Amino acid sequence: MLGAGTLPPNGHFSGGGHRLSFCPMNTELPHRPFAARRAPALAGLVLAALLAACAAPERPTAPAAADVSAARSAQSAGDWRTAAGLWEEAALAHPGQAPEFWLNAAEAWLKDGDSANARSAIDRASPLPDSGFDATRAALTRAELALLDSDVQTAEFFLDAAADGLPSSLRARYEADLARLATLKTDPASRALADARQEIGSLRLDRTSDQLALLRALDQVPTHRLQNEVRLGSALAPWAALTLSIRETLVSGQELTGAAAAWQARQPGHPVDAAGYMDLCWQLGQSYAPPSRVAVLLPEEGGLGAAGAAIRDGIMSAWMERPGRSEVTFMAVDETAASVTGAYQAAVSGGYQWVIGPLRRESVSLLMPQGSVPTLALNWPEAEDGVEVPVARDNLYGLTLSQSEEARAVAGRMLDLGYRRVIVMLSDGSWSDRAEAAFTQAFLAGGGQVVETERFSSTEADHSAQLTRMLRIEASRQRRQKLQGELNLPLEFEPTRRDDFDAFFMAVEPRMGRQLKPQLKFFDAGSVPVFAMSRVFSGRIDPGQDQDLDGIAFPTTAWSLGQWQDGELASLQSLRGGTYGSLYALGRDAWNVLPWLGLMARDPAFRYPGTVGQLTVRPDGRIGREPVWAHFQRGRPTAWPAAATPALTQAR
Repeated sequence: MLGAGTLPPNGHFSGGGHRLSFCPMNTELPHRPFAARRAPALAGLVLAALLAACAAPERPTAPAAADVSAARSAQSAGDWRTAAGLWEEAALAHPGQAPEFWLNAAEAWLKDGDSANARSAIDRASPLPDSGFDATRAALTRAELALLDSDVQTAEFFLDAAADGLPSSLRARYEADLARLATLKTDPASRALADARQEIGSLRLDRTSDQLALLRALDQVPTHRLQNEVRLGSALAPWAALTLSIRETLVSGQELTGAAAAWQARQPGHPVDAAGYMDLCWQLGQSYAPPSRVAVLLPEEGGLGAAGAAIRDGIMSAWMERPGRSEVTFMAVDETAASVTGAYQAAVSGGYQWVIGPLRRESVSLLMPQGSVPTLALNWPEAEDGVEVPVARDNLYGLTLSQSEEARAVAGRMLDLGYRRVIVMLSDGSWSDRAEAAFTQAFLAGGGQVVETERFSSTEADHSAQLTRMLRIEASRQRRQKLQGELNLPLEFEPTRRDDFDAFFMAVEPRMGRQLKPQLKFFDAGSVPVFAMSRVFSGRIDPGQDQDLDGIAFPTTAWSLGQWQDGELASLQSLRGGTYGSLYALGRDAWNVLPWLGLMARDPAFRYPGTVGQLTVRPDGRIGREPVWAHFQRGRPTAWPAAATPALTQAR
């Protein structure tokens, strides 16, 4: 077990005993092979623990049974916060058994997730026996606090101490802590945090070079871990906050002067002032510069030629805004395997750092086994495509405007808003089959119910016959006729629609949407919320025609909400009057997101603010897209607030 004692001048732990004691009067410290290399990092921590435990022990006094009983009852109920408070009260009321009660309080605070109070309590848990059950509990508690701090050395020290004479009742806890330690030692983010903790004491943080070294280490740490450092108020907290602020400034493209002034206003006592903030932003920004040589594989002709042109112009638009020292080469590919693999091999042999493309799902499958150059594919095969589905690979990513992904997003949105019973309305295009399958699967998996699915022909304008059947208005009429015949009397009667659903989902084009929405209103379903795929919007602002779509909510891109119409873009041929605006936006995002993919891959919670939506990287490399939401108002697509529901924004 861990003995307590003094530190020799050379900073190495010495002593032969293996006991747990935290009073400097006892001069023995553990002598283990690992001690010499850990002592400098642990000296301050152990010495603080020793000094905190120097009070002379008092003669034990019997605690009031009610104090202990109440604390144990709270623990049994899982109310750890209450239990911790009760144990602290018992420790103050009964000094003779205060160490044991402070230890109980520390463990309860840890269970409650309050590490600050747990530290305070464990520091007051003294003196404890040199060995035995409570001494081991104290060592495990200190190890667990170190694990929360990603402090590998301290966690190892106390776990090694706890291992000697480990009671069987604590073995499961000990082994769980060992598993957490093993994860910590192999987790890059944890290693980065541990390195930063070790470095912060030796750096001169009034020097820009040392500030930059610390921020580069912290930039390897995921957002939620940095936020946790800030929340806990650790020694790294001010620098974690700075890392998060600079990261947000860089990724959002904020104006530096304003961002620096805002930083200094929030952190007036920080070593980094506004001028230093701007300097660090510039230097860290070099880590997120575009690659120097990029090959783009896109079709120029055929069925995807128009889509390829819109994506190409989006890439060029983003490149011209931030060219850096990048060289972009476009390589035309067709539908044949030889064309795609040949272009890719040319990119490999040409020394390109990145490949953007290809666009066809089948072409992406062809390139999967080759993967020697980092690639951002513009499509992503799925199981229903009948081609090989990509597997996780460090240098393969996929950014796509997938109809299936979009349909799943609509299902999720509807479920989040509380809609559980839906009627699905489809056009007769093959794309709607894909959307319907993905929507139905996601909606059912989320606890929803599809009460009916109806397909409408694009060659017809009047869908009233289908709608009366779908809404069971015809059945209502038939009931009236039957009742009237049985009574042999004329009846005053107004047919009613079914009411066993609470929303519609449409996978239709603009023309059919303009037909169906007014007819739903005619059949007394105009107030029922309608959600649709993004294809319901043509991409052109046309209030005269689209007023019939008022009230429909749909996923879209920020670019499609009117940005493309400003300036010279309105006349750009590849956008085709806005119809291909989303593909143009996809091209812009494909270029802009490249420097951020490494960070996104190691930080799944990091969200890149793209023009096609908020982007995240999933474990398999596919880039998830949370779309912008819109609804039609007075014939115009308008941003739809997150708190709004279609029922509140309907044109009635």
